Amino acid sequence: MTENDTWKNRLLSRREALKHHIREHFPESLVAEAEALLIGERENMDPEDQRVYQTLGISHLFAISGLHVGIASGLLYGILVRLHVRKEMALVILLVVLPLYAVLAGGAPSVWRAVSMVCAVLVGKLFGFRLPIASIMLTSVVIFILWNPYVLYKIGFQLSYGATFGIIYSLKFLSEIRSAIKTGFVLTFISQVTLYPLLLFHFYELSLSAFVVNSLFVPLFTLLVLPANFLLLFLTFLSQPVADVVFNGYEPLRGLIDQFMNRLAALPYQLWNPGKPTLFIVFLLAASVYLFYCVAERKFQFSQLLILVVPALLFTAVPYVDPRLKVTFLDIVKAIVL
Repeated sequence: MTENDTWKNRLLSRREALKHHIREHFPESLVAEAEALLIGERENMDPEDQRVYQTLGISHLFAISGLHVGIASGLLYGILVRLHVRKEMALVILLVVLPLYAVLAGGAPSVWRAVSMVCAVLVGKLFGFRLPIASIMLTSVVIFILWNPYVLYKIGFQLSYGATFGIIYSLKFLSEIRSAIKTGFVLTFISQVTLYPLLLFHFYELSLSAFVVNSLFVPLFTLLVLPANFLLLFLTFLSQPVADVVFNGYEPLRGLIDQFMNRLAALPYQLWNPGKPTLFIVFLLAASVYLFYCVAERKFQFSQLLILVVPALLFTAVPYVDPRLKVTFLDIVKAIVL
């Protein structure tokens, strides 16, 4: 075996082959989405589409994360059980396949976070013990940092674990909700609120519509778009004529969803652009989020939202009360060259 002929390199070559397969067998209008959802490849995504996703705050739906890993695991487990594979053997197969899938999906921090946590849960189920999900998450954080300390500076790592942290430590609050629709809205709210200091620090803006839009599009992607892409990929390997029949039904439906997205993104006043906060401001905003969770966990009241709103409004007002003159310029020529 040569130095370059390692199992990881072979998997990466399979990833390239899979990318070419998608480009050859999927309709052109669905290629970019399929690459993003199935193998974590986003280079082919149209900049205008990315702008729409950013405006609506749904860009995370096109990055492989816990949602994708969970659906892929559930689909594979269900198929194995239907094929009369013993449940214990199905769990072992998942433990082997999921790390391989993480490499095929590009190996982003969010992918490995999801895969490592799912594998830990599967090991517990296989051997008959149950680990607290918070302990699993914190253990995976420590392992990743020890493996590569620079992962702390990756945006994907910060956002992935930040959202997971917020959801896990809100499970007590979520367990009291009986409505599936309300649960989806609260999950979206928790994720957005937990991450908003980080999102402001990295991107200088925040989608206000994301709090509502995600409640619609997360179930849509979970129940329709993502399973459809897995199914279509399988069909292109099994029988291209059958896949083409399904494409003829799915492609117009996906076009209607895109039109709906574009109309939503065209609505005004969806983005909050207060500018980049300093590290001190990020700390204060994060502290307000933590304080809100501590207070709301006892008994939520709408007046408690002021704990979040007041610091955000004060941060927005800072440039308007600062008497110093500041000049901002954009180097357009350099940006075009790059």
